[in-house]
Amino acid sequence: MIPELCDQRIRQFINGSDFVLAMNEDNHVFSWGDNHCGQCGRKATPFRVYLKPEVISDLNDKNITHICCGFKHSLALTTDGQVYGWGSYYEQYQNAEGSDTRVINSCENHYKSFFEELSDNPIGSGGFGTVFKVRHRFDEHIYAVKRIHKEDEIKNHMEVKNLVKVRSKYVVQYYNSWTEGIILYIQMELCEYNLQNILEVKLQVFGRQLGEAMDSVEYLISCEIFRQVLESVQYLHELNPQIIHRDLKPENILITLGKAMDCVEYLISCEIFRQILESVQYLHEMNPQIIHRDLKPENILIAENIRNGRFVKLCDFGLATVHDKRVHYRTTQKHTADVGDMRYIAPEVSQGGKYGHKCDIYSLALIGGNIFEIDLFNLELEDTNVYSELYQILNEPVYRLQTILISMFRTRLWHRRPECSEVLSEYNEWSIDRNILANDTRFDGILSILQSNDNHLFIELSAIGSGGFGTVFKVKHRFEEHIYAIKRVEIKDESEEYLQRFYNEVKNLIKVRSEYCVQYYNSWTEGNILYIHMELCEHNLQNILEVKQQVFDRKLGKAMDCVEYLISCEIFRQILESVQYLHEMNPQIIHRDLKPEN
Repeated sequence: MIPELCDQRIRQFINGSDFVLAMNEDNHVFSWGDNHCGQCGRKATPFRVYLKPEVISDLNDKNITHICCGFKHSLALTTDGQVYGWGSYYEQYQNAEGSDTRVINSCENHYKSFFEELSDNPIGSGGFGTVFKVRHRFDEHIYAVKRIHKEDEIKNHMEVKNLVKVRSKYVVQYYNSWTEGIILYIQMELCEYNLQNILEVKLQVFGRQLGEAMDSVEYLISCEIFRQVLESVQYLHELNPQIIHRDLKPENILITLGKAMDCVEYLISCEIFRQILESVQYLHEMNPQIIHRDLKPENILIAENIRNGRFVKLCDFGLATVHDKRVHYRTTQKHTADVGDMRYIAPEVSQGGKYGHKCDIYSLALIGGNIFEIDLFNLELEDTNVYSELYQILNEPVYRLQTILISMFRTRLWHRRPECSEVLSEYNEWSIDRNILANDTRFDGILSILQSNDNHLFIELSAIGSGGFGTVFKVKHRFEEHIYAIKRVEIKDESEEYLQRFYNEVKNLIKVRSEYCVQYYNSWTEGNILYIHMELCEHNLQNILEVKQQVFDRKLGKAMDCVEYLISCEIFRQILESVQYLHEMNPQIIHRDLKPEN
């Protein structure tokens, strides 16, 4: 037993010539053994003075993923591709003095080599450093990098150590840290906004004066923000040992935004939103109008069987009401107040005022915000708005879409909100031309697979059975990687009677979807081949009968022992139950080809 490593949750050991490295689940690296060349990552010691296990503290904040040992040197790889080395570089890397120091060097220009600053001005600064929005030159992801002068080394290392400890959805994501001269760099998840930004614009967004009561929507959003802040601090306090933040303030509570969509996702989102608008427009153009009053994602269904090119359907008309303009606009009569889902209810409905069909438009704006991941409560429109630097062709359509959603959402006088038909009339401005995707290689790849039928979705692994009704292959799905069986049947005669024999198998498989029968998934034809996609069962009863005597060491004609007899009873019971299932269907199904192979 190695006492120093007890409770360290070690997951990897690597041996050098006469020293050892180990890495635990927190990616901390330990070393022990001979260290006269500094191969243990500590100050060099005399030859054959063996060290006890100890953590290499210089690597604690480096996010190490792999370690390896040479004869007298060690290497460590980080998540962002940096390689750290120490010890003697031996034959190829031996320098004049012999590498006997414990200094672990990284590229002095790592920041400039790997990152490109995206703005001249930092996105945040304070007593503990300055934060820049950057793009990684290789993976092209956007990050935040905090740059700190090393005057107070203890405080600086404390921030890094705490970020490493608290890797969680509740805390800004830490990726890496390194030093260049007197500067400490900390690479983190980018969150461009903080709670202070929200507090500064909240009154203006909701059209409320300081001291006035919040409406239901603003109060609900405030509750959600406060709940998430409480959960984040609770996470720190429940750590063992506890962590006390000691600098909680709105500026230190960050708001994360999603990444921009690519062209394919955006076009699909536009199509979904278009069909939702058309569905609501249909209700509003009826005479008399119908107001849904409970529009939300849960009440917008996606149909599996597409008819007339439409797959979006509205449901749940329990709160819907008829809106007769002659009655509701010319009399004091008004619709019921405060109905619908609090997340999507229009202000005029929750406040009990008069309202019309355009309360649905408010809900649609929020649903559009969900689809396109646009935060309408905090969106600030600027002429220079850049949605995506990678997909710049989206910048103009998204800006137009944001403008339209704002008009649907923020207009205080509800009757001035646009009609669905008006939003749809600008579809070509806020969507993108499908021809743009002709240059998208990923889209082409998906399209080619779809155009070449389902068979190209599978990789054949082996043939597992054949007979008069076709050959069965064991296959792997290219995308989901599950294993299935596909029966391939050659259609040699196109007469109706001949074809009916094959299609009967498919029809019956669809009818008998049950635990008693092999699971049917799909079927299709390619040329003169019928394919049936099914659950994989690699063995049949005939296989068992062929080996049963050998397994139980019994000669033909000899009596079974109790174990073999019990297993045989269980097999026969399940066969009887399966056939009984077919015979109890209405109408009955007669199998007509029962045999051990089936």
